[in-house]
Amino acid sequence: MIRNIVLDMGNVLLDYNPDAVIDMFCSSDEEKEVIRRELFEGPEWAMGDRGDIKDVDRFDLVKVRVPEQFHAALKACADRWEVCMNPLEGAGDFCAYVKEHGYGIYILSNASDLFYTYFPKFLPLDYFDGVFVSSDYHMLKPDPEIYRAFLGKYNLKGEDCLFIDDREDNVRGAREVGMNAFRFEGDYGAVVRYLENSAAGSEKAAPVKRKHVVVSPYDAQWKEDFLAIREELQSALGELALRIEHVGSTSVEGLSAKPIIDIDVVIADETKLGAVIAALAGIGYQHEGNLGIEGREAFGYEGKEHLRKHHLYVCTEASPELRRHLTFRDYLRAHPDAVREYSRIKEEGAQRFPCDIDSYINYKSPWIEKIYREIGL
Repeated sequence: MIRNIVLDMGNVLLDYNPDAVIDMFCSSDEEKEVIRRELFEGPEWAMGDRGDIKDVDRFDLVKVRVPEQFHAALKACADRWEVCMNPLEGAGDFCAYVKEHGYGIYILSNASDLFYTYFPKFLPLDYFDGVFVSSDYHMLKPDPEIYRAFLGKYNLKGEDCLFIDDREDNVRGAREVGMNAFRFEGDYGAVVRYLENSAAGSEKAAPVKRKHVVVSPYDAQWKEDFLAIREELQSALGELALRIEHVGSTSVEGLSAKPIIDIDVVIADETKLGAVIAALAGIGYQHEGNLGIEGREAFGYEGKEHLRKHHLYVCTEASPELRRHLTFRDYLRAHPDAVREYSRIKEEGAQRFPCDIDSYINYKSPWIEKIYREIGL
């Protein structure tokens, strides 16, 4: 159960935008390029965030690599770079939502000592249940040790926390120590939907959590159900869909499964996503974001009683999630012994945990992970 929201600061709450500072204080393109490279992308930036130097030390350390004629602009950028750290639209409202819904709220950020000057202009530090700034502890994300130190300082369990960051490497670091993690792409609504979806599987939403786990023997009708859904999707999407794949357990002949059809719509690249969202909205599907899983976009719906219940995802051709779905499906289709073993495990899990979906998933996960390792996923 997610009980605590742990927020990165830059590009999650405040707009860290070096180009805005460079445009403000630099004139020529050459000056901008040099200062971007040496100040904002140079080693001293990470040194400040790690607490090896103070923010005021950066100019003197960087200027030795910068032509003298650019020193005035360099000093202005080094001394006043925080002018870009303005709240993102909706950041304050999102923090209020977190508190109003009873979550703990924490900051875990790579930042220099200047954090304590600019951040309180957004919200006071005591608004949060804890503030963990990298420069205070001489470590940086995505090193797993910083997440462990954070959890230890506030006596939190990783599985109770949702870490939100705009960088994929930082998200992976949090997951490595057992935290839930969400890559933020500018849409607080997507985070709210993720939290609502997570709550639906927690004890706070007992009617959903306690629903009966139904695993049925393979039914050839599932293939026909998929074809009916595919026909409706294809009519709406046309050439936007490179192909529409039947994935998940119902796509494997002979495999016992929950009678829900899993579908991946494959598109060329992310530039097509906007048109796909609009086309699917036209036939009653609502875009729900990636729900915390990179490489797929989820879509919900209401109604559609004429179709079998289904889960709909949109993936690019290069998506790792698409590769995982297809590789696992194709392995099972080619290995009937594995299908029989997986069916047995799923049926046993449903019998042991008929009213606990989380325990059912945990029961079958070791077998799935074993197969993933065998096939290189």
